[in-house]
Amino acid sequence: MSLDNRQKITVEEDSVKGLINKYIKYISRTKAEDEVYKWKLIKEYAGRPNTYANDFAKEVKEVKFENLIWGVAGSALNTLAQNRPEKLRFLFQNLFDESIDLTERVIAFSEGTLNLYHEFDVTKKSFQGEREMSVYLTYHNPEKYTFYKSSYYVKYCKLIGVKPAKTNEKYAHYLTLIDELIEKYIKNNTELIELVKSIIPEYYAGSNHKVLAQDILYQTLDNNKDIVSFEVIKDKFDDDVFNTYIKYLRNIVSRLNIGQNDDRVVFSVRTDRLSFTVGQRYCLNIFLNNPKGIYGVISKDKLLENSETYDGAQPVPYYSYFDDFNPSQKDLESIISAVKNELDHTTKSSFKKYNDESFENYVYQGISTIRSLDNMNYPLNTIFYGPPGTGKTYNTILRAAEIIENRRIDSFSKALEIYKENLHEQIEFITFHQNYSYEDFIQGLRPDTENDSNLTFERKDGIFKEIADKALKNINDSERSPIAKKSFEVAFNEYVSPLIEGDVEEIEVQMKRVSYYITAVTNKSIQFRKDSGGTAHTLSISTLKKMYEAESVLDIQGLSSYYKPLLRVLLSIGKDSSGKKQIVQKKNYVLIIDEINRANISRVFGELITLIEPDKRSHGAFPLKAKLPSGELFIIPSNLYIIGTMNTADKSIALLDIALRRRFDFEAMYPKYDIPNQEIYDVDILKKLNEKIIESKGHDFQIGHSYFMDKDMDLLQRMNKKVIPLLLEYFMNDEKEVRAILQSAGLIIEKGSWPIRIIGKNE
Repeated sequence: MSLDNRQKITVEEDSVKGLINKYIKYISRTKAEDEVYKWKLIKEYAGRPNTYANDFAKEVKEVKFENLIWGVAGSALNTLAQNRPEKLRFLFQNLFDESIDLTERVIAFSEGTLNLYHEFDVTKKSFQGEREMSVYLTYHNPEKYTFYKSSYYVKYCKLIGVKPAKTNEKYAHYLTLIDELIEKYIKNNTELIELVKSIIPEYYAGSNHKVLAQDILYQTLDNNKDIVSFEVIKDKFDDDVFNTYIKYLRNIVSRLNIGQNDDRVVFSVRTDRLSFTVGQRYCLNIFLNNPKGIYGVISKDKLLENSETYDGAQPVPYYSYFDDFNPSQKDLESIISAVKNELDHTTKSSFKKYNDESFENYVYQGISTIRSLDNMNYPLNTIFYGPPGTGKTYNTILRAAEIIENRRIDSFSKALEIYKENLHEQIEFITFHQNYSYEDFIQGLRPDTENDSNLTFERKDGIFKEIADKALKNINDSERSPIAKKSFEVAFNEYVSPLIEGDVEEIEVQMKRVSYYITAVTNKSIQFRKDSGGTAHTLSISTLKKMYEAESVLDIQGLSSYYKPLLRVLLSIGKDSSGKKQIVQKKNYVLIIDEINRANISRVFGELITLIEPDKRSHGAFPLKAKLPSGELFIIPSNLYIIGTMNTADKSIALLDIALRRRFDFEAMYPKYDIPNQEIYDVDILKKLNEKIIESKGHDFQIGHSYFMDKDMDLLQRMNKKVIPLLLEYFMNDEKEVRAILQSAGLIIEKGSWPIRIIGKNE
């Protein structure tokens, strides 16, 4: 062996032994509190996801990966499981097939999940990289695999003097290095093994060193603990404002899917500033869009163990905060307003280089980025379908709340609260029926009931166009930051109040050469007289409102010369004279269409059935505008979600308009017999009833579980008042068929009764 090789081996040994000694000191101090969750997860989910599970989508959803994979990767995986469960099952089976070379499996899974995602959304990525696959393989077989991250793999390669492998080959190379690390430096290190055994005896027996080897590399090479200091002077803030701001910062970090005991995120409040730590500083980068020179860095261990000060501030103990603070949009706006109003008075603030507008922009960019990490990735057009009582409407409320908040919501009561708060603002609900029409849904003409002299008609927007216009305005305003202005109602009332209150008899509106005079204002119209006389002239308030919001007379013909000067006056009242920009956060909007199959879809949607496709929307690849019968151009915004419900007992999916089927994602909802934290009564009866119904009439006519969830009804009540009438309707009062179904479930039928009644069940 040459001298150079001997020197290289000595350097490697010293370096690796140094890592292990550092890890021994670290784990002796921390007792593995921040990393024990890895061992817990492996123990809880060993062998999963089970590729032979009956419901693979449910199987994937139940397996928790915590922060071991990216939040976006987890969301993408669940989306694939919900939309393509069987194809995803095949990809996992291939990934776990030990007869195939590991690198080939990695490439196949990466490419396969990406192609699978593109079957229903070509704009999204699957984010299934080697890190994610290492987690799936480790869960499935922890004896052979362990967790992996490219960052500490590359650092370890550099440390021991080897060249990192190429993408998709890194994990296989990493496992080889892990095996060498175990063989040379871990399996005979009694001090290390006994220490770890004493700390986590329930998870580590001293024989399987895979996760331990990974943890050594992670803790010593990748787990940098940098302090990021916000130079906010506490004394300059009102206590309530400051505490609210702290909570807001905590919420940002908590949205990154980082566990409560994760040592990467710790807050501390100094006497003169708010500080927190975060791995790789990316929380700060997200929050302030990575402005240069805003943070200083110091070793956390140095700060904790030494008495040295940092920027003149005495170190204080760290306190972890992960409050259940989940501010609404209104809360966020209040916090931002309160904080930025204090910035002018905070002379020593690191934020002083940003004016109000740029600071607010940074905050919203941070919110947008963070929310995208936890994005639900729901389809824009979805229909929940299934038999009655399977939770379709229930799930529309939950789904709508999650879309509005752009986060997972586990509590239905919380979802219902969000739903009610946003109803008629960001959420609209409509039930289709046989007489529902295009004019009701999009736009039509309605009689003007306020005009007593002549029968006139006014253009009336339907519920779909109203919420679409609202969503489009939001998404456009979020991109262009319009000048702040008062609401139309405030500006208009301010303008006409002298007339309404009787201070003047009429209001003069100056045109180019002449004037006209407003003589009265009703709920819907503005009455005016021309300078030459005559008072039988009106302007629509709703039309004027649209002009005010668009800051344009739009395509109005004939009366535009009267609208234009009035619009100019209202804008001068409503718009901020200083030209201050209004920062608008992009929001999601939801239209729920209950019983979507009850109406004539072609008639209701008309030409807009094409425009609801994601790529035809305002921010899609091929945005399309349609000209409505009124002549108005209309486009569907990309932040408007449509959720429909469809009762399969009324109509099969196969009977739906093919244009509708092609443009919606369908999510099946059939009876459940086990719901976490909820009780289904007489579940054995429900199962037997449905088994017989499937046999005689098919899956779409089953009895939903919700009929068996009312705790205030006993078996006789729910059967006689709810279920039996439904069965008689299904089977067109065929007494023989219904009796056979009831008897198959072990129910005792009252002799000679009509309608059929039960009096008990066989024990």
